Amino acid sequence: YIEQVETGTYTLEIISITGQIVKRARYDSSTNTVNLAGLNEGVYIMRLFNDNKHYQKIFIKDNSK
Repeated sequence: YIEQVETGTYTLEIISITGQIVKRARYDSSTNTVNLAGLNEGVYIMRLFNDNKHYQKIFIKDNSK
């Protein structure tokens, strides 16, 4: 779940702590979810951006739950 993102379509990037882009997709704020299946456990940076806005958030993927 992603909070406080203005309505719109964005490019989504998931970046590993080592700087590698591990996922790139289109994100539509109306769905407000991101599928993280297939990502290993670890710390990641999520970036959402379009021509007008840029959002970035650090998150931890934990497969134990």
